[in-house]
Amino acid sequence: MGNIPKGSRSAIAGKLGQARSGFAVIDGKLTPVSVAQFIEDWGGDLVEALVKSLDKKKKNASGKLAGSIVYDLKYFGDFFQFTLNMDDYWEFVDKGRKAGKQPPTAPIVKWLGYQSVKSKRPWANGLTAKQKQRVAFAIARNIGKNGIKGSKFFSDVVNQALLDKFKRDIKDKFKIDVQIEMKSFVDKLNGK
Repeated sequence: MGNIPKGSRSAIAGKLGQARSGFAVIDGKLTPVSVAQFIEDWGGDLVEALVKSLDKKKKNASGKLAGSIVYDLKYFGDFFQFTLNMDDYWEFVDKGRKAGKQPPTAPIVKWLGYQSVKSKRPWANGLTAKQKQRVAFAIARNIGKNGIKGSKFFSDVVNQALLDKFKRDIKDKFKIDVQIEMKSFVDKLNGK
């Protein structure tokens, strides 16, 4: 699944087969609908929250990191596997970088060319390629010397409070699935 706007995720975005008594066939396996739907919705909401956090902290100059944030949900009969993926440099954006080794200048030169950077830093407008190289070298040297503070775009969203809430909510959804299945079983016994 992955990076799907919440409004278009219906019936687990078409992955569900015909629902029967709160369960559906997903990838050939009987799966609780409300649990599966909850995880799908939660994944989409998590992606949206991370993108908003990047925007709020003004760490989305190119949109590349935000565009790379997706989740994958796999169903294995008795369990679900949820994986959150994004470009590898997310950790530097989130946690920052300690002083020490100077980073490469090429990504900084590229960053200087982004319109969002130029609009916030008027001095970056009209720089020649050679001037961009010099500015990038100075920025890289400063990062190597002083480090760079992290934005906590991820850490502020994915924290213990979020995980605790997820655990509580998924327990509630599992209870719903069990109740629906038990009602279906009782109805069958009563000939309904």
